[in-house]
Amino acid sequence: MVALSYVTTTPFTGDYPVMTVALRIRPDAPMGSRTLFTLDPPSLWNLNGATVAASVSPGIVTVGGSVAIADVVPGEGWFPAGTVVSVRGGGFSSLSRIRVNDVEITGEHVLSDSEIQLTLAEAATMTAARVRVDNPDGSTSIYYSYLRGIRSATSSRWLLSRTRAVFSGATRTMGTFGPISAMNSSQYAALAFQNPGLTDVDVTLALYGADGTLLQAARRSLESGHRLTLELAELFDGVAPPSDASVSVTSSSPIEMFGLICDEAAWTVTPRLLN
Repeated sequence: MVALSYVTTTPFTGDYPVMTVALRIRPDAPMGSRTLFTLDPPSLWNLNGATVAASVSPGIVTVGGSVAIADVVPGEGWFPAGTVVSVRGGGFSSLSRIRVNDVEITGEHVLSDSEIQLTLAEAATMTAARVRVDNPDGSTSIYYSYLRGIRSATSSRWLLSRTRAVFSGATRTMGTFGPISAMNSSQYAALAFQNPGLTDVDVTLALYGADGTLLQAARRSLESGHRLTLELAELFDGVAPPSDASVSVTSSSPIEMFGLICDEAAWTVTPRLLN
């Protein structure tokens, strides 16, 4: 499997990619074969009512080499010196050389041909960190790390259960979603959370009416490396938000979060940033 990052929200400036795509290689593909591919995302994205242009670059997949990176854990967030990072994949050996951006690392240890552990010698961000492994035969694998969040619950809503939230990597401990406009029978609001930290977090939610009255409170625990995308009524024990209601979110540690407006009839899911 090959992981590639080619989609950005602006023309390339060296900023982090916002989407990573994994392509499965056929087991009978001959060594040295090359395949050209181009992603076909929407040319324009809508974020909070603003139109954002997408830039797409074609890519080439070449079959071959003796080393590959499939995952990096932890894959997102700032971590202090001494944090142990696992690089997983295949073709690793005691002669493999590993680098992480310009970050000083120490204690590289090959646990097996599929995992290398290293220690951060300084505080660093692992969000879109450029991890490179080189083998003596000249084979190289380059990987931009991201969090492959584990789903902690599945929405009962058909559209939302099939929606995969794409998080930016930015974290916060507080946010407000709303006011939420009136909706028809096919529409509903939802929240998406992801915990890139190394410890579990407690997420406290409060639903307020248009006049500021507290209507419902809820609390969720989100494990390290897990994600959660649920309708507001699912988060608040069946209580749906009335027109112009707002939701306050507080987390015990920084997590990624944003809102969603879903329309089952139109098959659309629109992201909404939290204030």
